[in-house]
Amino acid sequence: MGFEERILETFQCQKCRGKAGVIQKVALPTPSFPKLFSNTGKYFLVTCTLCGYTELYDMAIYVKGEEKVKKSSSLTQEA
Repeated sequence: MGFEERILETFQCQKCRGKAGVIQKVALPTPSFPKLFSNTGKYFLVTCTLCGYTELYDMAIYVKGEEKVKKSSSLTQEA
């Protein structure tokens, strides 16, 4: 199961507690905000369909997390 499915499965808006959201993949120019955003400039935007509140997730962090999950699951299967 990918990031998008996991987020939408457990999504709850931090502002209004709505349970439905949409995800968009976006690329933002990093030179404008070098300390605020990562070097990759690729993000997931998760928007509540009820109130429009939007959260920003860094794709680079997600990819690192996925690699850790794959490593741990392969080690578990080998044991």
